[in-house]
Amino acid sequence: MILYDLRIASILVISFAYMLFDLFNKRNVPDLFVYATTAYAIALTIIYFNYTTIAVSLLIAAVIFGAGYLLYKYGQLGAADVFELAAISLMLPYQPSVILNFPQYNFPFIFSILINAGIMALVIMPIYYLPKYSSRFGSILKAKTSKSDIFKASMFLIVYVLFYGFLVLHFGFHIITLAIILVLAVFSFLLLMFEKQIMRAMIRDVNISDLEEGDMIATNLMSDEDLDRLSKLKSFGRLVTGKSISELKESGFNEKLPVYKDAFPFALPIFLGVAIALLAGNLILALLA
Repeated sequence: MILYDLRIASILVISFAYMLFDLFNKRNVPDLFVYATTAYAIALTIIYFNYTTIAVSLLIAAVIFGAGYLLYKYGQLGAADVFELAAISLMLPYQPSVILNFPQYNFPFIFSILINAGIMALVIMPIYYLPKYSSRFGSILKAKTSKSDIFKASMFLIVYVLFYGFLVLHFGFHIITLAIILVLAVFSFLLLMFEKQIMRAMIRDVNISDLEEGDMIATNLMSDEDLDRLSKLKSFGRLVTGKSISELKESGFNEKLPVYKDAFPFALPIFLGVAIALLAGNLILALLA
């Protein structure tokens, strides 16, 4: 029981520390902290002293790390986020009992965290970026939205209405379910309606000399001419590496590049996902409870 409590406390403290680094240290998590927490997670796995549990923990962590690494290489996730998720997988492979009385299944704990974190990111992103966009480019209310943006956002609202109707028919009316669906619907609508504005708020136009390893280039915002020219470089891609910086400097390319300098601090929804998973488990299952 002491070791179980230690695992829970460790996950909360470590995910909270990652969040603080992400929010207040310019998305920079010290390498020493990353490697130390990973080693600590491996140690907690070993002291299960059960070959089956150790094997399952390692397998889940390997899957998470492998999938996370691919997302990192394609510029969708930070390297520190990948290590954090893998470490959590090692420390607690299965969904623990929750504080609230919601039924749980023996799913991997990390799956509950990822689902919860995704939902939290959906809510947080518009709140985090729309004011930033307004301060840089003018009121979001004056931002141009295309018919396709309106159509996508409206279709998602319809999906939420149908999903809520399904829940009511099969599980009855619950005010908490209605509140969660309303929150998800509103913020999904905002995210889809102002997707371009949110993406623009993340980006800064950066000189080649100011690029740093680990930066993400918004290649979708580059002109076809610039993209064709740079795609001939062997190491050029969304993820900036030391080699790609050297090649860019040697190429004589002098245009600024759109770079995600204000990328979303994903450690924040991860921490919230952990807290919710310990409180209520998987939010999707909680809706069906």
